[in-house]
Order: sequence, then structure tokens, then C-alpha cells
Amino acid sequence: MAYRSLQLTLNGTPQRLDTAWPKSAAPLAGAAPGSEPQNDDPALCQLQVQNASNANVVYFGGDNTVSATNFGQKLVTVGASTPYDQLSLGPFDAGHFKPSGIWVLGTNNDKLNIIAIEY
Repeated sequence: MAYRSLQLTLNGTPQRLDTAWPKSAAPLAGAAPGSEPQNDDPALCQLQVQNASNANVVYFGGDNTVSATNFGQKLVTVGASTPYDQLSLGPFDAGHFKPSGIWVLGTNNDKLNIIAIEY
């Protein structure tokens, strides 16, 4: 298992969480869209995401239709003396999930801090 610490800069449109992971190589010419090498979308046993800016709400969903009215989870803004809101998934002993299955929507240039435990 590998421990990974990442940061994702949001762009104001729905984006996949796996865009925070560094890309090892571009897909081969003619390859199907979304055919990134396996280590670019690792299997995770645990994930924690924190709203680093703590200024605006961040929404999480299962596809690119995530919005302020269509979401599964949201990180809310809290006061300066309150710990930042966070999303925690896992740990899972059996099975896994991939960051590409999680979509986020937040304000342009806000940041998410990500801690992931990869299989």
C-alpha cells in the first residue's frame, strides 16, 4: 500500500478527482478516451478530502452532472475557528474504488487537499 498526499485545483466545472494524480504517460495514439495507464487512476482503500480554501462549498457526485442541486456529498464552509469540513471514504479491507468514479465541483481556483491510501 502507498500513502499519497495530493492537491487538486478546482476549475469551476465538474472534474474527475483522478485529475489530481500525476500522469505517468499520455495514452497511446489511437487509444480509446479514458485509457490512462493503471497507475494514473489507482485502486484506493481509503480517501480523505478536505476543502483547503474553506471559502466556498464543494460538491461531490458520481458523474459529470454534479451540481449544487445534484450531488451526493458536499463540503461546507465553516468559521475560521472551526476545523475544515472533510469527506472520508474507507478504509475498505475487501474491494476498492477509483478516484475516476468521483466527480467534484467547486469554485475556480479553490483547492482540495487529498490523502489517499492506494492498494
